[in-house]
Amino acid sequence: MKALLLLSLLVTLAATTTVTTFKECTDGPSGVVKSLDVTADCSSGACHMQHNHNVTLSVTFQSGSDITEAKTVVYGIIFGALKVPDPFPGMPPNACQNIVGGCPVTAGTTRTYNATVFVQPFYPKLRLAAQWELHDQANHKVFCFVVPVEVVD
Repeated sequence: MKALLLLSLLVTLAATTTVTTFKECTDGPSGVVKSLDVTADCSSGACHMQHNHNVTLSVTFQSGSDITEAKTVVYGIIFGALKVPDPFPGMPPNACQNIVGGCPVTAGTTRTYNATVFVQPFYPKLRLAAQWELHDQANHKVFCFVVPVEVVD
């Protein structure tokens, strides 16, 4: 039993990739992304998101403002400019539950945000950029990054 638990842990750790190809948005987030880890293969330059599987991401960020409420906004960007859909459905309404330690978050502190997305079987197989944002109670961006992804079978 212990060997099976250890094997499961090792497989999970091996599947987690620190993404070095993400780009922070330049249009006004108050915070800074310190690191981004994704449970997907990102070795080819795009993170492969496999149909019928969960993809979990962990964002370590430093908040540039006080946060009492938070929400997640995600866009798929195709052809370099077209945001589809506007925004991505299925994000939990209260992103404070995704922040380790919850809300409130004091400006200047470093926290970790975790989220899991199920890659639906009807998502089209394509390459795109995913823009992931965390907004505060005033709908200002706390952090924002863009990472290349590819939906695969």
